[in-house]
Amino acid sequence: MERDKMGNRRLNETLIVSKVFNLAWDVSLTIYHGTMEQGRNANRRQTFIRNSRRRLLLTRKWVKAQTYTSIFARGMCAC
Repeated sequence: MERDKMGNRRLNETLIVSKVFNLAWDVSLTIYHGTMEQGRNANRRQTFIRNSRRRLLLTRKWVKAQTYTSIFARGMCAC
């Protein structure tokens, strides 16, 4: 891994583009090969999004439970 003058890690920004031709279907596919750092960043981003959604869902459930608890505690439930 490369480092800059301050000692911080520097991403390797090479992106290799290769074309693959499928002779049977005559279709051109472009494949992008990123660096391992780019893959790790993408994984980190996906994990962050998944965790955020999970926290939001748990927060919604907690708020809902608190609302129901307060309604029952006040005796406002029309059961």
